[in-house]
Amino acid sequence: MIKQVQDLKDNSDLANAPIQYDWDKIAVYTISRASHHLVLCFDVPPSAQEEIQKQLQDQREGSLDPYQLHPVIIKAILQLFDNSVWSLRHLIRRYEKVSFSQSVMG
Repeated sequence: MIKQVQDLKDNSDLANAPIQYDWDKIAVYTISRASHHLVLCFDVPPSAQEEIQKQLQDQREGSLDPYQLHPVIIKAILQLFDNSVWSLRHLIRRYEKVSFSQSVMG
């Protein structure tokens, strides 16, 4: 599960503004046979889905080793984790601004 902070709106009352989260729970199922490979991805966010499809289509031209699928999917999932961590930066910065303005005022 990957927790994503939703975009924070500029708000005059930053300390009391609600924080909304999105949760991404991705499931991947793969089957490999000599003649074909099947990958089922469930609940993948659109941005990651597009990246996975693009990478797999690029590899479709040559012979596809079944284990070549895993790095493509893992790379897309790691990008979601990276985005999640960076979205927390905005949340932390919001509280830094509130804390700083309160310390300056009083």
